[in-house]
Amino acid sequence: MSVGLSLIELREMSDADPASEEALELIGRLVESEGSRSEARERAYKFLNEEPKNHLVRLLLAKSFYLDRLGEFCVRELQEIQRRGGTSESLLKLLDAFGGNVDIPTETLPEAADKEGAEGDDEQNVVAELDLDSDFTDALDELLEEED
Repeated sequence: MSVGLSLIELREMSDADPASEEALELIGRLVESEGSRSEARERAYKFLNEEPKNHLVRLLLAKSFYLDRLGEFCVRELQEIQRRGGTSESLLKLLDAFGGNVDIPTETLPEAADKEGAEGDDEQNVVAELDLDSDFTDALDELLEEED
């Protein structure tokens, strides 16, 4: 990985080669930044145009949709990973958590910062969100191990 490179450097390298290690690193960093997820998705699609079988990029794309409460698109990407041969335990856990369909219960998605919820549901929502965040992390780790 390209640890130590700035976002500007990663963007330049990603622009030159949309399916490079640097592009992958940039997508991963952008997914974690709330204001940059649309750029992450754009770059992920460019990467997937070059390497459509890259499960890691597709999982980062799914995570970006999940974090932005776009559950239908998240599930579609998870299903696409499975359709293309992804069988990791963590991927199956994510699909199971979402029911494998596009009708994702909103309590499994992160709450919007300005949305008010019932006080009794807050703890359950946080636990569900943490479990899914952990499942995404586990799935990403498994895919990285498969690449090594």
